[in-house]
Amino acid sequence: MGWKFYRIWSTDWFRNKSTEKERLLTAVREAFENAPKKEEPVSREISFEKEVEVKHFAFPKYQMTNDFELCRRLNYDIVRVTYAILTVETPLSEEWLLKRIVHLFDGREKVTSAVHDRFDSLMWNCERMGIIRHNGFLYLANREIPMLRIPSSGMTPREIKYIAVEELAKGMKEILRQNVTAEKTGLFKLLANQLGFSRMGDSITSRLERALKMLSKEIRINGETISLIKT
Repeated sequence: MGWKFYRIWSTDWFRNKSTEKERLLTAVREAFENAPKKEEPVSREISFEKEVEVKHFAFPKYQMTNDFELCRRLNYDIVRVTYAILTVETPLSEEWLLKRIVHLFDGREKVTSAVHDRFDSLMWNCERMGIIRHNGFLYLANREIPMLRIPSSGMTPREIKYIAVEELAKGMKEILRQNVTAEKTGLFKLLANQLGFSRMGDSITSRLERALKMLSKEIRINGETISLIKT
């Protein structure tokens, strides 16, 4: 039919919308200028609302400890190993931690109820060591929640349930700060992509919804558009 397609990468549209809009506007104007002349030519003025350009930003990479080296150096002491891992990886999912150090529980290979019971017993007074247990995660007292961390090169992405909601919320807030506004679906897809997920299932969507709800006092939602409230 003689159509010409103008393609825009969705990530470019999300990250640098103002520039992509200008390019699109130029393409549309050229299309009108080069269109076959008609008896009653259509004249249109196209404009886009000016938006702040997205600054370059990259989420920090997730740094994992060498668990086996830590276990050896700390004489296979479960509590000391846990604390050492937390100094690098807090907040950390208890379930993920136990999977990684389960061999310290009498050489077990699976995280059983006996492992959970033993860990609970060892951590009963963990606040004295500066460790806080909350909603299945371990935090270090007086340690700020880190910026959302994405997989390092060669690292298997963390399961969404192993990422603290507070960390996800901080990543969302940073994207909104950089972009001024964002469509909810685009925001979720970008975060999922950054975290190494090729698809967004119910578990990912549900957890991102929880993170968004955590920002309820700092954001304004208008339909599908989300923006930070200026303070």
